[in-house]
Amino acid sequence: MIRQSLDENRLEPHRLIKGLDEKFCESCGEIIKIRARICPKCGIHLRNRVSKPALMLLSFFLGGIGIHKFYLGNITQGIIYALFSWTGIPAVIGLIEFVIYAFTSSERLQEKYRRRLPTLGEAVGLSVILIFIGLIGSVAIQQFANFRTNSYNAAAWADLRNAAEAQEAYFLEHKRYADSIEALIGVDGLCVSRDVRVDVQSLDDKSYMIVAHHESGNKIYMVIGPNGRIQASPK
Repeated sequence: MIRQSLDENRLEPHRLIKGLDEKFCESCGEIIKIRARICPKCGIHLRNRVSKPALMLLSFFLGGIGIHKFYLGNITQGIIYALFSWTGIPAVIGLIEFVIYAFTSSERLQEKYRRRLPTLGEAVGLSVILIFIGLIGSVAIQQFANFRTNSYNAAAWADLRNAAEAQEAYFLEHKRYADSIEALIGVDGLCVSRDVRVDVQSLDDKSYMIVAHHESGNKIYMVIGPNGRIQASPK
């Protein structure tokens, strides 16, 4: 009985060697389970350590999609990197950050990044989702830009057609073609759309050439009259 009581009151020696599934508490040094979030001895909330080799690999190979930012817990920056990954700019910044991480000590990395770090699986999964959203967004933006450019081109085409009709009406009245678009304004109801430029390039007693384009369009339209067909060429 006396020996059992002594054994119960004997202090357990502090272990200095941790197992494969264990780690040291960053506050008190106690050996705890590697997945523990709170130290059972000192009660501090634990954070994951930043692995410098993993951070460098992620920033070098996957920095263009922001996975290294998710790994560090910078969710907002990671979202920005993923959404704009199609531009190539995040990839360049990722290489610059790779060099910075390479010359930063592990201790400094631990001091700088103190928030909860997501797992690698969480970072990859979130990046894939955001990249998918970013690609859809980039396609939608491109489609909208194409639609807007086509509308600008359509305005120039319509103004050119109307100018050619006004030129024919002008000829019937004056027995000659007008030498400027200003002389045609109002003839047969002609008016020129905003940001559309229409010019009479050349003419003689029997023919004329008119060109038109929109300031924001990507095509130039031309017609040689009378009775010519409108032709388009890249701006």
